[in-house]
Amino acid sequence: MDEIFRVKDLRKLFPIKGSSLLRKKRRYIHAVDGVSFHINRGETFGIVGESGCGKTTLARLLLRLTEPSGGKIYYEGQDITSLDRKGLKELRKKLQMIFQDPYSSLDPRKTIFHIVAEPLKVHRVAHGRALEEKIKEALALVDLPASRDFLEKVPDELSGGQRQRVGIARALVLGVEFIVADEPVSMLDASVKAGVTSLLMNLKQRIGLTYVFITHEIGLAYHTCDRIAVMYLGKIVELGKAESVIKSPLHPYTRLLMDAIPPLLPDEQWGQRVSERGEIPLSIEAPKGCRFHPRCALAGRECLLDEPGLEEVTSGHYVACPKGGPDGPLK
Repeated sequence: MDEIFRVKDLRKLFPIKGSSLLRKKRRYIHAVDGVSFHINRGETFGIVGESGCGKTTLARLLLRLTEPSGGKIYYEGQDITSLDRKGLKELRKKLQMIFQDPYSSLDPRKTIFHIVAEPLKVHRVAHGRALEEKIKEALALVDLPASRDFLEKVPDELSGGQRQRVGIARALVLGVEFIVADEPVSMLDASVKAGVTSLLMNLKQRIGLTYVFITHEIGLAYHTCDRIAVMYLGKIVELGKAESVIKSPLHPYTRLLMDAIPPLLPDEQWGQRVSERGEIPLSIEAPKGCRFHPRCALAGRECLLDEPGLEEVTSGHYVACPKGGPDGPLK
């Protein structure tokens, strides 16, 4: 398949302010800690995990909204980690982001017209009548009216679903081809969430978009994504086709996420449930060995010694777990 994006050993460390003066070594939060994957053109690549696992930091790193501490990011073969400000501005004509919170991501002082027009003005793509036409086209794509009355509204006059559709229109107005959607429906009511999710999937087919879809809902990822990467404490612990990850989970953490929701398949045989011992720890000093072992009831001695890397167990299905495999303890 045609590869559009590749990430190699991507890292982001945030220094901890106010550390003890007795500590000689500065401490860091390892938000993203050595992540590698690729994304194919036209696919929806899902990244799932609990809050605090590094999903949003990874989303921002992909578009250089946050600067990486190490590693490489390639878009269409070009190393974008080395781009200067001018190069990044040119790149963002093709790459955009849909933010999680439709209530804070839109400027409450600006009208809908000016919110959607902003990318066009920043990049000097259109002005006058052409600018108005592009705004109307973007609003039509997300099923919003382009009447003068609607364009003169401010975000406070819209519902949550309408606000998020405006945010999607703003992301699309430049004619982008790659979108990072960071929890795009997590703050919407269930009925509205379904409509916005359906819209995103329809847009993918209609205008040929490629998505990175960030979510903490593994069920949502199953229904929307072609492949899924499961993150835990800044690392990808499982990666594969959505159907393979859901039907044949290889990592205890993936199974833990699945056990927290109703069965995704009516006739699914869950096999052994995975119990946990605690909550996700801070990623300041990751546990030695497998990062999940303090919470994993299946952990053995080997899990405490060496940190496992991703290994391909079946075709296209990778796991970072010494117990992972088609005949492992999850079966």
